[in-house]
Amino acid sequence: MDRMNMEPADADLLRRYADRRCEASFRLLVERHGPRVRQAALRQLAGDEPAAADVSQRVFVELARNARRLARHPALTGWLHTTVWRMCRETERGERRRRAREVRAVAEGAADASGATGPDSDPAALASWLDEVLQELGERDRQAVLLRHVEHLPYAEVGRRLGLRENTARMRVDRALERLRSLLHHRGVVSTAAAIGRVLGGTPAATIPPGALERWVAAGIAAGTALRSSSALVALAAGTQVQVTVAGLTALLVGGGLWWQHRELAHRDAELEGLSGQVAVLAADRDRVAAEAVRDRRERDASEHERAELVRMRGEVGRLRVERDEAMARAAGRAATEPAAGSPTPDFGMEFNLASTRAQVGPGQSLITGSGYIDSEGREVLVWVTPVVESGADGKSQVRLLSRVIAVPPGFQDPAVAGGIGAESPGLSVDGGGRSLTGVLDVDAAEAFLRFLESARGVEVLTSPVMTVADGMQGRILVGGPATGISLDLLPGVTADGGVDLTVLGRIGTGEGEVVVPGDPP
Repeated sequence: MDRMNMEPADADLLRRYADRRCEASFRLLVERHGPRVRQAALRQLAGDEPAAADVSQRVFVELARNARRLARHPALTGWLHTTVWRMCRETERGERRRRAREVRAVAEGAADASGATGPDSDPAALASWLDEVLQELGERDRQAVLLRHVEHLPYAEVGRRLGLRENTARMRVDRALERLRSLLHHRGVVSTAAAIGRVLGGTPAATIPPGALERWVAAGIAAGTALRSSSALVALAAGTQVQVTVAGLTALLVGGGLWWQHRELAHRDAELEGLSGQVAVLAADRDRVAAEAVRDRRERDASEHERAELVRMRGEVGRLRVERDEAMARAAGRAATEPAAGSPTPDFGMEFNLASTRAQVGPGQSLITGSGYIDSEGREVLVWVTPVVESGADGKSQVRLLSRVIAVPPGFQDPAVAGGIGAESPGLSVDGGGRSLTGVLDVDAAEAFLRFLESARGVEVLTSPVMTVADGMQGRILVGGPATGISLDLLPGVTADGGVDLTVLGRIGTGEGEVVVPGDPP
């Protein structure tokens, strides 16, 4: 920063050269910007050294001819970059342009076939397109990017040169880099803002070959001298009253006008050819993106249909299992109450008990059910399950089941019994027998009910297992001994809205101790 403040600014050097033809000032300009001009030309001309040297010399000739006007330019770097790009486009006309497009088409086809889509998958493609898309930025945005990433100026100095605050300059540079990334993406080059900044400023500036600096300075000074000499001749002719015929002056004006029109037409032809190539690339990109969008939409619709069908089938499986278990329970009940004549009455220690509950549990909600469970001590049993939907390592849904198995005194679920749940259970319902409490509670209601249980007498948490099962798979909680224990099967199915279709199946007399066995398919 100190060195930058000590050296004269570009505008001062241009003004000295325009006013006094100070060759030292013009030489300092060439020494300061020559490496970056040559580097940009080499990058755009695929390393063609003779062509890059010719373009660099023409750029400094143009600089000398426009020195007075450019002394008022806010950022000379932006003008130099635009001039290099324009002259490189003129150089690439004809066979060179067609060969470059063929090489890029082959490279893009190979990239599509290999599936390379990473941000830095093709640095050569990024470098070949970067200077062209820079010209599509607004003048102020292009100046901000070049000052920051080519001249490596701090944001405060960038803002000072462009008449902006430091934070505004930072935002303008970030926005311009993101715009460049989007323009490159439309040309089939996938990159990041950081990679673009590295390509602009990370490559060391190309050194000027021996003798090139002197040629560029001499050519620029000669062009400026010729321009001043022509002006001086006009002044001399007017001062000495040189007699010029009307026909000769008319011929001179007409000839100059025709030459200028020819030059402008050549520039327009080069620009038109470049724009035609861009239109062709954009049309191909548009067709490719449209085809990809149609394919993605079809795949998404098919995936959603398959998922809906899977959820429906899982629900059907759960319903059939419930019906099967209820039929088995009824059959077991008839066998227990109608013993054969003369045979001994079987002693189960306690009656066979099977119950089931199915409910839709939304995100953050809990299912609480009594369903008539009774343990070996005659206590009623509540089952509390809070399902949490997660994404597994393979990207598929899985459900973490936070469970509590709670023993309560007899009659605790009956609102008619003193000390029972009664009004303390909003959102819960009890059947006519007073032994089957069921309900789905949100977070606040569940916390209030839990505080009520903790303050009640005779309430004991038998176990609090936590298990994680795949969507549609089965988890099992076993509490107590083999004869008098409780077996609880939990079957969760993730619904389209992120909730869980939860089925709880309970049996008495099949427990194996306080263990958890998750993950078996139903």
